[in-house]
Amino acid sequence: MKIFLEIFIATLAPGESIAYTKRNVDITGNIRDPDEIVNEIIQNPLDEMPMVRNDAYIVHSTSWRYESDGSLVLTYMVYSEHVIFIGDNHRLLHIRDVRMPVSKDSHRPRPYRIEEEHVVLHGIRHLSFLLLNVRDGLSTDSLSPKSRSFFSTMAAALAGKID
Repeated sequence: MKIFLEIFIATLAPGESIAYTKRNVDITGNIRDPDEIVNEIIQNPLDEMPMVRNDAYIVHSTSWRYESDGSLVLTYMVYSEHVIFIGDNHRLLHIRDVRMPVSKDSHRPRPYRIEEEHVVLHGIRHLSFLLLNVRDGLSTDSLSPKSRSFFSTMAAALAGKID
């Protein structure tokens, strides 16, 4: 089975938006801790990766999913207020424009179709929950009041629903 890291690097953008980019890394056969690999990539970016200030980011493994090609994807969300995107290799996601993914089967809760924007918002919601509810492990010291306010508004939102 192939195993991939899907790393989203995100920052708050104007108008309740998220600016982000994604990097996929094949870790099939790699015995290292995926958390270590993600942190290494963030701290030593390649040409196409954005620059993130090393002491001012939050990283969390937000989900995993099985893909139809038989691969497994481990998703990580990296949030920082100090992201410098290189060129135009990032996207802007307007949060209010994203419709929630829906599953029709409570025994197979993964929606039939999962878009990249769903994965990004799921990761942001994960961080929101952790920042607001977990007192050990995640520090908000590097977040401005604007980011804290943003994450507090995301906390009550769902990641998806079963219809």
